[in-house]
Amino acid sequence: MESQQTIKSKILIVDDKEENLYALRDVLREADAEIITATSSIEGLKATLNHEFALIILDVQMPEMDGYELAEAIRSQKQTEKVPITFMSAVYSTDYYVFKGYQSGAVDFIVNPVDPQVIVNKVKVFVDLDQQKRELAASLEKQQSLNDRLAETVAELKRSNKELEQFAYVASHDLQEPLRMVISYVNLLERRYKGKLDADADDFIGFATDGALRMRTLINDLLEFSRVGTRREPLKAVKTEDVLTQTLSDLRLTVRESGAEVTRDTLPTVMADSSQLKQLFQNLISNAIKFRGEAPPRVHMTAEEKNGEWVFSVRDNGIGIAAEYHDQIFVIFKRLHGRTDYPGNGIGLAVCKKIVERHGGRIWMESREGVGTTFYFTIPLSKEIRQSE
Repeated sequence: MESQQTIKSKILIVDDKEENLYALRDVLREADAEIITATSSIEGLKATLNHEFALIILDVQMPEMDGYELAEAIRSQKQTEKVPITFMSAVYSTDYYVFKGYQSGAVDFIVNPVDPQVIVNKVKVFVDLDQQKRELAASLEKQQSLNDRLAETVAELKRSNKELEQFAYVASHDLQEPLRMVISYVNLLERRYKGKLDADADDFIGFATDGALRMRTLINDLLEFSRVGTRREPLKAVKTEDVLTQTLSDLRLTVRESGAEVTRDTLPTVMADSSQLKQLFQNLISNAIKFRGEAPPRVHMTAEEKNGEWVFSVRDNGIGIAAEYHDQIFVIFKRLHGRTDYPGNGIGLAVCKKIVERHGGRIWMESREGVGTTFYFTIPLSKEIRQSE
């Protein structure tokens, strides 16, 4: 199929004298356009209904309808009202006729005799403009098509994500009961038969118990991850200092046992889901305490207003993260350490990312191995909160 860019622009010439049409057609060979001619105003008007023209060239004096009347008729039609019109005449060349031509809607009035190259150059301007218009229209059409496809893809992804979240929630929830039964019977086996069978049997029961408990932890983590999308409250004004206080109260045993010190600067009020914000704080602070070095953990939280959003930071003095893993830590189930070194299923930071994105923010980190890590996340500023302050 011929592309929009290769279709030649069309020029309409209307003149009741065949010799004039022939001569002008010959001159305009250099314009690289398709020339369509008409020997009467009625024929020319019909042509405008069947073709899209880059330029219409009209003679002034013609039978039935003169050029001025034809120009006004062309201008009165919706599909041709913007097509440029040029008059060309050797007889009607006084200022009166030229002015009348402009009044009827012409953009130019060429008085013969004139250098043929002048005519060609003028026509080429309109041909170039028409080609640019076609290219722009084709580009816009292509862009619209891409936008439509992108919108369909985004809608499909949202639908798929919602279905996956719902599936994860239902699957994890429904697995709880049979797993509880497995754990109960394995525990019963251990209580009744531990030490009564051979050593291998005791090991096998231990392996089964450990595997079932790890499966329960994994299912609970999956439920936690899916609830970010399926169980959420409307965003409302939340004092982040109060949320942090509640979080530290829940973590007080972990903080005390690790000898951690958690400090903060003044924290703002933001539009948030308080339960999810608490989960975010808890995951980041727990990670900072879990992945600690030999020195007691030191965790500090700040918030800074910048470019229409609050930028929060959670800084620690832990073991840090090697540079090659910086782009992987927010991937669900991604673990950087063995289970024997640090427990967990590698889901906590994926939950953090999902919570932050649900609030319209971003999350990232900076880290030096052996020195510590700082996690940053943003929450957009709220006009409602600003107005109430």
